[in-house]
Amino acid sequence: MIASITLNASAEDIRGIVKGPDQYDRCIVDVKARRFSLEQVRLTSGYSKDAQEINRRYLLSLDTHRLLHSFRITAGLPSTARPLGGWETPTCGLRGHFIGHYLSACAQMYAATGDEDLKNRAQKMVDELAKCQVALKSGYLSAFPVTTFDTLEKEHGHGVWAPYYTIHKIMAGLLDVHVLCGNEQSLTVLEKMARHFKARMDALPAEQIEKVLRCDKCNPQNEYGGMNDVLYDLYAVGGNKEYLEFAHLFDRAWLLDPLMRGEDKLTNLHCNTCIPVVLGAARRYELTGETRYRQAVEFFWNTVASTRSYVTGNCSGPAAKPTTKYSHDSEHWHLPNKLAATLSGKVAESCAGHNMLKVTGELFSWTADIKYADFAERLYYNTVLNQLHPEEPGRFVYHQPLGSPRKKEWGGPCDTFWCCYGTGVEAFSEMSKDIYFHDDETLWVNLYVASQLSWKQKGLRLEQLTDFPDSGTIRCILHISKPTTMTVNLRVPGWAGNGSVVSVNGRKRKSRLTPNAFYSLKRQWKDGDTLELSLDMPLHLHAMPDNADMVAVTAGPVVLAGLSDTKLTYKGSAAQMLDNFKPVEGNPLTFALEDSGSTVTFKPLYRVIHESYGVYIETGNGE
Repeated sequence: MIASITLNASAEDIRGIVKGPDQYDRCIVDVKARRFSLEQVRLTSGYSKDAQEINRRYLLSLDTHRLLHSFRITAGLPSTARPLGGWETPTCGLRGHFIGHYLSACAQMYAATGDEDLKNRAQKMVDELAKCQVALKSGYLSAFPVTTFDTLEKEHGHGVWAPYYTIHKIMAGLLDVHVLCGNEQSLTVLEKMARHFKARMDALPAEQIEKVLRCDKCNPQNEYGGMNDVLYDLYAVGGNKEYLEFAHLFDRAWLLDPLMRGEDKLTNLHCNTCIPVVLGAARRYELTGETRYRQAVEFFWNTVASTRSYVTGNCSGPAAKPTTKYSHDSEHWHLPNKLAATLSGKVAESCAGHNMLKVTGELFSWTADIKYADFAERLYYNTVLNQLHPEEPGRFVYHQPLGSPRKKEWGGPCDTFWCCYGTGVEAFSEMSKDIYFHDDETLWVNLYVASQLSWKQKGLRLEQLTDFPDSGTIRCILHISKPTTMTVNLRVPGWAGNGSVVSVNGRKRKSRLTPNAFYSLKRQWKDGDTLELSLDMPLHLHAMPDNADMVAVTAGPVVLAGLSDTKLTYKGSAAQMLDNFKPVEGNPLTFALEDSGSTVTFKPLYRVIHESYGVYIETGNGE
């Protein structure tokens, strides 16, 4: 039985996605570190702020009539709009997925920036989607016909790509518009959808449901996204236990049971089918307190992060035993610690990195363990920032190649709409969510990003002034209404060198900073107090787990890419190579490496746009 226990934390504290303080009173698990809401954190300058602005401009540039076209046609309503291209064409099997992401992104960007135009756009789109739902009757809503699900349920085959995946995106978008924009109509539309699909599943025997949802032997025909996650959130907001029960239907045993037992059965599975299901398992743990779901999430993260992740923190690539054109070079997990031979041109799917960052944030909130904060930083700087074109709105990458020589493949604003376009517009709408965490008496500063935090309960406004990672200097100014005693935890990353120091109001602290730990300062803080952290940012080598001579290089947390039209090699040993990286004056995080008379320039992977590059370098034995 699920106890009705009210946490001190609001929904926005725990998930960072809802507004009201009373909307998560069904969450019975306490957490050690709670997120601030998107409304409480504003990006102020620097690369992240610029990327957020590029994304905001893209959201505003899209024609809502074109976005709604396939929904209107499916509902039998008139539309004169020119159809979108790519995966949103009226004949594509994934049409409609981006519209769900778009609703989420508009709501998130409104919360993160206060842009009323985006809020109004989202609400007007909900109005039009509601009209489509009325015309379709029975509560169904999608950009493809309901007969798709008839075929799926009866024949275990269907004429569209991943039907429940798309439905999840639409439902999640409606939920975000409700909780972040206060729109009641979107909740009504969402609940009608939930009841429709619950009735469909209730009519199927268990063996047929397994055929509909089983995903481990095909890619990605039956991918069903985070249906459990969005339904658990719907239960949490409204308290209808039918949604709790329906969500549990998508907690499939074939994936979660081995994880609960601590068994690694991930080889050959499709990454971004599994990660959203694990996110739903995390949500179930928060709502029910069932520790086996927590165990599944923790084991999953440890396995993926330690045995199947590249230097960027991202995962996915060729399957160990490919069975489809997709699993041959992309989107799957290989054997644990066998990554050296997986560097196809389609490794590190952006969607997988986006969702792993979500899992990582959940685990930090439960534990306040710095290993999750460090991993989140790796993903933030090397997967999230790497996904978006920094100069042209509406251009994202699907895969993020790491071998050499490779180039990024950029999509177009209205003619692509890969799955990673959807996660892309969301990722750059909620870039502020993992910077700060808190409990009643403690503030964690996890990411070093120029930003401003408003903690009203403490009467605190904190300004984080930094151009990190271009430099290692972070300055935090506390504007506080009255002297307040609390603890501030500054993350000292695992990559930090011995020269890192902390100063308070200009006075250097004598205590030594320990890498891979939080530096805690408990004191009575006064208005205008200044806290400064200077991080030593040495270069580090990261070898493939199965080939010590295949290495990548990081400067602080930032993965460096070598600009080259040929395969990246170095005749000497990896250690010798690292000693020969020379900073390029006037260019932050840029280095020159000379080998046998030729010089290769290295710069942050996320700042590579059209150049040919590589991340992993094949080194010699030093002889």
